[in-house]
Amino acid sequence: MLQIEEIFCDIMGVRLFAESYLHAFSYLLAPGNGSQRSLRYPKITKRILLLRRAAEALKVDIPQDFTESFLPEDDPTDPTTAFLVSIADTVSESCFPDLLHRVQQIADTKKIPIRDVQKVGKIADRFKKWVVPTTEYENLVDILCAAWKCSLDQSLWEHIPQLRRTAWERVLRDLAYKSMEVSEVYLRLQKAGVSTEAS
Repeated sequence: MLQIEEIFCDIMGVRLFAESYLHAFSYLLAPGNGSQRSLRYPKITKRILLLRRAAEALKVDIPQDFTESFLPEDDPTDPTTAFLVSIADTVSESCFPDLLHRVQQIADTKKIPIRDVQKVGKIADRFKKWVVPTTEYENLVDILCAAWKCSLDQSLWEHIPQLRRTAWERVLRDLAYKSMEVSEVYLRLQKAGVSTEAS
């Protein structure tokens, strides 16, 4: 059951946050320690495979070298435990199509926005060229994907000599946070029926 919950959460993460989920997953968990696998989670190779399947189904780009970034894990040395875990692996993987369908169902019902590639590019360009946050409402997923896109750009602010490379991460993080705040303000004003045209 724990494996199925984890797979469901991974699929939901890909649906909610698109490429940014995969980047964050790799940032936090890769390469791993290559030791014995956890009994509570799917084996990392299986988890990566299912993440890739979810990304492909949800039209999310898979980062380069995503699969290769992780060290393989060893199976339990105890034969009985290894057998039971292999059963859990097989059962949890067989649930993938149903879990994917359920995630899509929930996301559609809740009207969760889908990552917009053009908006991601626009936000990323704004961060890179002007070093300013967004000035209008943007979906969280687009802001996060834009921030990751900039984070992976090794020449991000080389055209701005006043901005030291050692400060890039902090500045980018601030831009992303401020963009989220701006979007939250716009959303609240919209819900209150206040016009945002003048701003």
